Amino acid sequence: MKYAPTVVTTLFLLTVLAVYAAAQNVSDEARRHFDRGMAAVEMAKSPDDLNDAIAEFKQATLLAPDWADAFFNLGKVQEAAEKYNDAIVSFRKYLQLAPNAADVVEVNSLINKIEYKAENVMTVAKVVNVLSQLSKWKPKGGGGFNAFVRGKGPTTVEVPTSVMRMEGRADPDVFRKNLTVEGPRASFHYTEVLMDKNKVGNITRDFDIELEVVSLTKVKVREVCVWKYWALGGDTVTRISVYELVP
Repeated sequence: MKYAPTVVTTLFLLTVLAVYAAAQNVSDEARRHFDRGMAAVEMAKSPDDLNDAIAEFKQATLLAPDWADAFFNLGKVQEAAEKYNDAIVSFRKYLQLAPNAADVVEVNSLINKIEYKAENVMTVAKVVNVLSQLSKWKPKGGGGFNAFVRGKGPTTVEVPTSVMRMEGRADPDVFRKNLTVEGPRASFHYTEVLMDKNKVGNITRDFDIELEVVSLTKVKVREVCVWKYWALGGDTVTRISVYELVP
């Protein structure tokens, strides 16, 4: 029995094509977990929903370690859940158990494709590495927040909370906080104050930054900036910028 999941638009609907095949040494309990995995796939609405299916197919492979189709389905679900390295292991096990299967060429080709995805997926380590270099990157627009971002640890970067610019001084005073990286997207808020020589704040700019690390050489940014001109009675101006950062 195999299925071919396809993610359809934002609903992540999974199309299941099932064909029963003979399998030796497969207990009723292993088949039960296999069927439960199929049901979990049918009910899934997003990649995160596939974790239950992965658990069921894994249990089927533990109970029937020679059942090639169980490893095939496990690999397909792992691929759909973007667990690429796990999917590669499952597909290689399938080929080991079914070396004469009709789809050997297709599965080998699929492994090649998944290997490429695995190499290019933005892991937390890769995202932290990119963000740690942002101060040297070039913004194609925006307020230049990237100049104040720096690396902190294996899963943490420092981002600005406030930036104090003084008239006549080249370098601002920058206050930062730790931001834990959990994936390719992150967001934070910071305030920038422009002060005159008498240390009076004439302009404040509040920034809401939403960024996405797309690749090792591109970061997408959506920046909302609210300017407040105190000398003009505190009037505000809001600017929204969407731009990219590149090395």
